[in-house]
Amino acid sequence: MLAHAKLVSILDKVLNQSAVLRKGGDQATYFCKCGHYKRKLEVSLSDNIFHCWICNESGGLHKLLKIYGANNTEYSELDKLIGTIRQSRRSRPEKTPVLALPDEFHPLMVPKNTPEYKNALHYLTKRRHVSLSDILRYNIGYCEEGEYDGHLIFPSYDLDGKLNFFIGRRYFEVEGTIPYKKPDISNNVVGFEAHINFREPINICEGTLDALAIRTNAIPLFGKYIQEKLLAAIVMHNVTHVNLILDDDAEEDAINNYCRLKRVKSDLEVKILKLDGKDPSVLGYERMYNLIKNANAFGFEDLMKYKIKI
Repeated sequence: MLAHAKLVSILDKVLNQSAVLRKGGDQATYFCKCGHYKRKLEVSLSDNIFHCWICNESGGLHKLLKIYGANNTEYSELDKLIGTIRQSRRSRPEKTPVLALPDEFHPLMVPKNTPEYKNALHYLTKRRHVSLSDILRYNIGYCEEGEYDGHLIFPSYDLDGKLNFFIGRRYFEVEGTIPYKKPDISNNVVGFEAHINFREPINICEGTLDALAIRTNAIPLFGKYIQEKLLAAIVMHNVTHVNLILDDDAEEDAINNYCRLKRVKSDLEVKILKLDGKDPSVLGYERMYNLIKNANAFGFEDLMKYKIKI
């Protein structure tokens, strides 16, 4: 991409060195100001973020230019290029078919006089304590037939209101089957992005039912691992506080996610919540609110204690 080449030209000039490109030209590597003898300063040209794997300095490209003493002209050129890259990303043709909800999807807010509709609604509202307002807000539905027969469907939409992922969850337990079903696409998305205020602390959890129980600014991972797009969004929106809310049996995953967050944004305050063996949907909103409110930030000493323990 021409914009990437121009961006590398600016970085080469400001950093006073030549980049080595990797990942098909999407990543530029440099020697960091910390003085390490290898190229450990990595710049994502698509996401406009940087990170040094030695000194852990990280952030957006404006911060990088400031560290290296860029002038106003270079800042202005950077702004134009970042805008061009973002616009190009929006207008780039889809390489894969556009994601769509199953043809059999039926929104739960539209009543239907069938046993399956009543079963799906009962599971969600009575067993999982999801409110009708949240069912409407997140466009939750279900399928009576087809590939997702017997599944609730939880859609996720991006900032532009475009479907970026969905997941199905059985509302009846069926022996020998997996309760969750995902479409055959990457979960490298920001879950429930359309409902997130990045100026406030964000709550990162495993699944959609966890996010619905937490209610406030909750992002489901559709798994246990923080993906690149969420990391990029945290840097781009300059998020200051993150609460990691994973199941207690995923402690190692929580620590790994903590390290990934601190690598891309070293000044980020991260809390790792302990749930005493229960998931957020069992604990409920009020107890989750108090747990988040009273949790302490996880820091370097806590990380060392964990490493010693294992």
